[in-house]
Amino acid sequence: MSNLRIMGFGNPLLDISANVSQATMDEWGVKPGDIILADEGGKHKPLYGKLTKDYAVEYIAGGATQNSIRVAQWVMGKPGSTAFVGCVGKDQFGDKLEQAARGDGVNAAYMKHPETPTGTCAVLVKGGERSLVANLSAANCYEISHYETAEIQELVTAANIVYCAGFFLTVSPPTMIALGKHVAEKHKTFCLNLSAPFICQFFKDPLLSVMPYVDFLFGNESEAAEFGKAMGWGEELDVVALKAAAMPKESGSRPRVVVFTQGKTRPSWRSAAASRSSTSTSCPRRRWWTRTARAMRSWEASWRSCRRRPIWPSACGPATGRPAKSSRSRAARSPRARAPSPDRAGLRRGSFCYIALRRRGATTVRPWNGRCFPLRERRNPYLPMHFGPR
Repeated sequence: MSNLRIMGFGNPLLDISANVSQATMDEWGVKPGDIILADEGGKHKPLYGKLTKDYAVEYIAGGATQNSIRVAQWVMGKPGSTAFVGCVGKDQFGDKLEQAARGDGVNAAYMKHPETPTGTCAVLVKGGERSLVANLSAANCYEISHYETAEIQELVTAANIVYCAGFFLTVSPPTMIALGKHVAEKHKTFCLNLSAPFICQFFKDPLLSVMPYVDFLFGNESEAAEFGKAMGWGEELDVVALKAAAMPKESGSRPRVVVFTQGKTRPSWRSAAASRSSTSTSCPRRRWWTRTARAMRSWEASWRSCRRRPIWPSACGPATGRPAKSSRSRAARSPRARAPSPDRAGLRRGSFCYIALRRRGATTVRPWNGRCFPLRERRNPYLPMHFGPR
């Protein structure tokens, strides 16, 4: 408990991943890049069994928020630095999810529903794109009564940062509002990810009820466009980001920061205090990315490669192996000399997306091959706010 810094609330799911044919995509009405909920009428119910029958599937402990928390735990290192709360069933899949999370060092505090099975998510991989069809099942049964238990309240009190995906708005908005009130009262940090366009389309009211408590809002260009359309702001990314940053906010301890990624092109971030967009060059398209254990392994391999190369922060030059040439002294060009305080910097630039890192000391971000990675410093460990591209 003494190590706890970051806490997530979300939908724990067991991912069933397979490389599928276009015929399978057409059969279930799924387009590349889709992130949808399974049809309540039962249209997608046979999908999960058919995948296991027709393809060589991989079972992965998943869920957008849970995977973000697992990556955060891997970066921070110390067991128990993170915690995750959600609802699973009292079945073998639920036990596997808990075992995987605890094995990674995450304090998994699941609510266990006695009747509903653990949620699953079909991950359909085709042509370098992946599509998700989520059957929430038990994940959809989370109740605020579990949040109010002594065990969860102790975790919430100990955490400094709370992260939720927009998917949780479909499950328990009262829990998110209660979290937001606690965070605002104690001057902590609340992070929200829009997660998918349908959240802005069909869950606008729950989203707006939580927005006053949000310190960091994340999303990609399609989610930003839907949010802008829902709010009547249009679809221009910079306009939507700036207006979202200026929305009413309960906590006055810091301005809201809005971060929108745009695939391989430059990202954009806006806050009520300042606005800025990255000037870094676009990066080449890479292998498909998803919030699963498979992506985590790729992330870890990239991180190891990054640590072997002398990469300089993009604030000191291009995202390459050496800083840009300048007539200034070497000391003036050094990352340590140029690193501003977190209060002024907030976010640093990278060639794919921003990672906000806030701590007492200086804030530094290291870009590598289209992704941003935090630097390890013994004297000044810091807390990651967001991990990886969308």
